[in-house]
Amino acid sequence: MNDVDGFKMRDWCLIWGLPFFVFLLISLLVSLVVGANFDDDNFVRAVVFLSCVFLLSIVYYIFQSFWVELFSIAWNRRRRRKVSAPNEMPKVPLLLTTEIEEKDYTPFEECQPKGEEETLPDAPSDTQPSDDVEEEQTDIYALRNEEYKRKQEKHRLNVIAAIIKYTQYTMSPYVNDDKELEKLCGEIRKWADKYTYSPIPIILKQKLTTLDLRHFVWNIGERLGTKNGYSGHVRADFIKSMFPDIMKDCELDSIRNFTFNPNKGSIKLDPPDEDDYAFHYDE
Repeated sequence: MNDVDGFKMRDWCLIWGLPFFVFLLISLLVSLVVGANFDDDNFVRAVVFLSCVFLLSIVYYIFQSFWVELFSIAWNRRRRRKVSAPNEMPKVPLLLTTEIEEKDYTPFEECQPKGEEETLPDAPSDTQPSDDVEEEQTDIYALRNEEYKRKQEKHRLNVIAAIIKYTQYTMSPYVNDDKELEKLCGEIRKWADKYTYSPIPIILKQKLTTLDLRHFVWNIGERLGTKNGYSGHVRADFIKSMFPDIMKDCELDSIRNFTFNPNKGSIKLDPPDEDDYAFHYDE
């Protein structure tokens, strides 16, 4: 058994052991006295003995709890008084404080210039910070939207410029002259601005196959983007309207088969790289 258990056992014996032994002796004496009045009846003695032990234990428990509680309250007050004592300001002798007041104290009114009153700054408005935050958020929203629109427009113009350059390089051998090539580029530029645009017919000096034209328009439509409206049906309508003489015998459903024989024909299929619009050809 360690020291802590020994102290606990000793305290228990002192607090409860000795008093309980005294209670037994008192109860035994009381039971003998009361039992003598009832012809030494053992039942009466037992009842009186147990009752005395019980009552004395209860009284002792209540008495002990009361004193323990009272002692704890007194002890806590004493500890609080000791803790708070160092924080108290030292008392200044009355003579010293009187001297300071007489020599150093200057009334507040004398410190202020005559004819002037103290004015307090206006308290900031409660709504001003929230208005500033809301205005700042609005400015950020507008700036970010404007920046995003500029980037999108710049990207769109770059894609159209690449398409026009590809058209000039690819279709130059097959159109009649420079004017016809310029007209072809103009029609493609208008289609790039609006996917529902219906082009005017273009005359070719050398007849291309339907496979060549499907590859040519598919390469352009992939750069413009299906999500922007340039679906297979839109591309098929564009080919049939721009080259009606070549595509007159082709149905729209058959024209929409753009990726058929990708490496055959005069114009090959040129799928763009991921997140890129550049064409793959050597000038």
